[in-house]
Amino acid sequence: MFARIVSLLRWEPLEPGTSATPLSLTADEGTWIKLPDFVGHLNVALVFFRAGDCPDTRKNLSSIQAVLPQLQEREVAVFGVNTARPEALRALRAELGLDFFLLYDPFGMAARGFHASGRVTPRCRNQVVLIGKDGKVAHSRPGRVDGAELLTLVDQVIRGAR
Repeated sequence: MFARIVSLLRWEPLEPGTSATPLSLTADEGTWIKLPDFVGHLNVALVFFRAGDCPDTRKNLSSIQAVLPQLQEREVAVFGVNTARPEALRALRAELGLDFFLLYDPFGMAARGFHASGRVTPRCRNQVVLIGKDGKVAHSRPGRVDGAELLTLVDQVIRGAR
């Protein structure tokens, strides 16, 4: 019975091969990011995070920054996604010295499309989604991801698909 209640409150991660939701969000500095613009050009890593004031989230985002050059060499664009207002995301990005955008997801609508939110609450949960150049989900899993884990996932999932 408990498992059924949990399944009503949480979505399962998207299956590999599923077409990615056509995400269209505003970055912390005002740029409009549309996922379809990356199809055929770059792989995309969406790092959904629950709270920017969480020490573990800050540590993970900073560790992703540390491996950003390697991710870029692998043709991966990284975006953090959260429901905080753009000015809060901009302040977080500046404080952590991040060279990747944090996207404003009002009411967690994009998170819902990627099953990266609860069914009840309109906010992001910790989850990583990798999208290949073909616009399809290559990997999706709940939980935080640090830079080393993200790099490993990219090597296993996206580069391994070649």
